[in-house]
Amino acid sequence: VSSLPTSLQTLRLVGCGISDVGVVSLAARMPALTSLDLTGTRVSDRGVSAISMGCPHLLVLRKSCLVSNKGLAELSISRHRDGLHVLSVAHCGGVSAEGLLRAIRKNSGCGEVLRVLNVAGLVVTKALLEAFSALPLLRWLNVTDCILHDSSEESHNTPNMRSEHVPSYE
Repeated sequence: VSSLPTSLQTLRLVGCGISDVGVVSLAARMPALTSLDLTGTRVSDRGVSAISMGCPHLLVLRKSCLVSNKGLAELSISRHRDGLHVLSVAHCGGVSAEGLLRAIRKNSGCGEVLRVLNVAGLVVTKALLEAFSALPLLRWLNVTDCILHDSSEESHNTPNMRSEHVPSYE
């Protein structure tokens, strides 16, 4: 990571094996990042916290499956003026419906500018689905393979509601 240009705006680290240590270094060296893809990496909440603090202009984040509600909260709390436009927490088993609900309801502006949200494979609640409808700029939502959980009903699979084309906001 130390040999990459510090002026990068887009960085895809899909499946490269980077860990929290590498992401902490990256976040300290690349404040201009606007798009970061950590899909298939070993980055956890610690790395997401460093990204939140070191990359104030981040608009697009695709996360590692090791991220939990804590990392999502860190990201939401420390967001700067721009907010995230694209967020993918697909198949992140540590992210719950309640954690995601808290993140998009925070006064950080996250929910106000979110355009693309991927929650595929997560357990979702009716309250979370209702919160999605209150996101004014949300244009693409992936709830493929989600399980709808409602305390008054048994859990059941939701119908596939994903779009075939993901718009690029990078």
